[in-house]
Amino acid sequence: MFYFHRNQMLSVAEPSEVSGIFAECEDDHDHDEEHKNTIVLSDIARLDTCVTVVDAATFFQNMDTVILGGNNETWPKLMAEQIEFSNVIVLNKVDLVSESQIGKIKDHLFMLNSEAKIITAQNSSIDVMEVVNTALFKVDDLKPLSLPIEEEVEKECCKKSVLRGESSCCKRARTFNSDVSQVIVSSKKLPKTRHETRFGITSFVYKARRPFHSTRFHETFVEKYFVFHDIEDDEDEESEEENETENKVPQQIVEEEKLSELTETKSQTEKIKLQQEEGIAKQNLRTKTFGNILRSKGFIWTAHTHDMMIVYGQAGNTVTMDLDEKWDILDSKAWIGSEEEKAAFRQNFTDSYGDRRQELVFIGEKINHEEIQKELDSCLLTDEEFALGVDGWKATIGDMFL
Repeated sequence: MFYFHRNQMLSVAEPSEVSGIFAECEDDHDHDEEHKNTIVLSDIARLDTCVTVVDAATFFQNMDTVILGGNNETWPKLMAEQIEFSNVIVLNKVDLVSESQIGKIKDHLFMLNSEAKIITAQNSSIDVMEVVNTALFKVDDLKPLSLPIEEEVEKECCKKSVLRGESSCCKRARTFNSDVSQVIVSSKKLPKTRHETRFGITSFVYKARRPFHSTRFHETFVEKYFVFHDIEDDEDEESEEENETENKVPQQIVEEEKLSELTETKSQTEKIKLQQEEGIAKQNLRTKTFGNILRSKGFIWTAHTHDMMIVYGQAGNTVTMDLDEKWDILDSKAWIGSEEEKAAFRQNFTDSYGDRRQELVFIGEKINHEEIQKELDSCLLTDEEFALGVDGWKATIGDMFL
C-alpha cells in the first residue's frame, strides 16, 4: 500500500531546495552503516510531481514588478524559478482573463518550461489524477542552470569536419564570433514551435573566456537596462537596524516607532512609485535596444571575484547575482587521481584559467543578439587589462575577499 502526501509550500518557497530533501544520499561512506540509526527520507518516500500554481490575473504584473516582497524576495526571479522547476503548471483564475490573454500567458510559460504540462483552472479545481502518481519528477531534469540550446542531429558533413579537427560545420553557420566572445543561436533547421512562429521567440548562448570588469558590467549592462536587487545589502541593512535598536532605551524605541508609523505609509508609497518609474524607463530602453528579453541566466566570471563563480539570473525587469561555488580548477579532484578522474573535472578547461568563463543563455521575443553581444563585449577586460593578470586585477580593480 502506498500513501500520497501533498506538500504545499509558500509562494516564496524555492522548489530546488525543497526537492533536495528527497535526494538520495551521495556522501562517500557506507550508507547502511552511517544511517543505521536514522531514517533517510529518500529510503521511504519519493517526490512524485512538482506543481506550480500561476495566477493568470496577475501573471504579467508580477513578472514586470520591481517591488520586493515582504522578505525582500524578487518576485519575477522567484516566479520564473518555480515555473522552470515544475512538472505541472496549474494556470488558475482563467475566468478573470480573456482567451487571448490565456494564450499569451501559456506562450510565456512554455518559454520558461517547454516540458511542463499546463492545466487551466478556476478556483484551483482540477482532476487530482493530473498531479498524483505521475512519476514526472526527475532530479536530473530540474537543474537551475539548464537552459540548453536545442541541437539538431549531427550530420555526416559535421562529423567529417570534427574528424579533421574543426568545429561542426553546421554549428559554425549559427555561431557569431567577435574578437573576445562567441554567440551560438538556436538552429533554424529545427522545426519551429508555434511560439517562435507567432512571437519571434528566439534563444542564444553568450560565451567568453575573459572576465568582466566588475564596474563596467554593473554600470554598462546591469544598472543601465535592469533593476539590480542586491540580497546581501538588504541583509546588511536589517542587521544594522537590529544593532541600533539593541543600544537604545525602551522609551526611545517607543517614540521612534510612533514617528515611524506616521511617515512609513507616505515614504513607502513614494518609494514604490519611484521604483516603478525606474523599472518602466529601463524596460523601454532595454526593449528598444535589445528586443524583449524575457529570461536570461547562467554564470559569470568577474575580475574582483576571480575564484568564485557568480550565478546570474534575470526575469522581467530584475537581475540578481549570487556567489556560488569555486570554479572546478580549484577543486583538488581536478589535480589528484587518475587521468580519467581528473578529466571529469577538466571538461571545460582552457589555458591557465581553467573553466573560468562567461556562459549566459538569453530567451526573448525578437531579441537582437548582435547588440547584446556588443554590449557584453564592452564589459569584458580590454587586452591591456587582461594582460595585467590576476595580481594586476586585484591592484587596479580590487578583490572583494581582500
